[in-house]
Amino acid sequence: MKQALGLVEIQGLSTAVLVADTMVKAANVSILEIENSKGQGYMTIKVAGDVGAVNAAVSAGRQTGLENQKLVSWNVIARPADSVEQVFGAAKQAKTEQEAAAEAEEIVQEEETIKKEDTLNPEETIQAEEVKETEQAAPAQIAEEVRETKEPAPASASAKRTGSRKNRS
Repeated sequence: MKQALGLVEIQGLSTAVLVADTMVKAANVSILEIENSKGQGYMTIKVAGDVGAVNAAVSAGRQTGLENQKLVSWNVIARPADSVEQVFGAAKQAKTEQEAAAEAEEIVQEEETIKKEDTLNPEETIQAEEVKETEQAAPAQIAEEVRETKEPAPASASAKRTGSRKNRS
């Protein structure tokens, strides 16, 4: 079953985004593309879906364009020819899905490669555990050294200091 194609041409990007949002919210359609047409800042919003849904979406988009005084043109193609559908419709979506699947496959392969590289033999595992224990013990050792340097001087040294002060007065 072929999907209908809806086109709404608007002047300005911000209005085009507003119109596209309105169209998607008004009916069960998917945005194929928001195309920047040549000259005068015209943007073409292309949607696809069932004929009734595309008609409702284009009407909603047209109304939003009229409210903002940016509407240029609109059209609904109920059953586009195969060549038109290849340019706008399922072929374009299929290409995007194929690209997404290829990217997902690349990511999976990279993750598997990383897992293989991260796998350690038993000796490396023991060494890694020793390094972790050392890293965990290091902050405690540093804290102990800091405490030792901040501790007050022995009692005999403090007595000598207080005695010397008494002698001065």
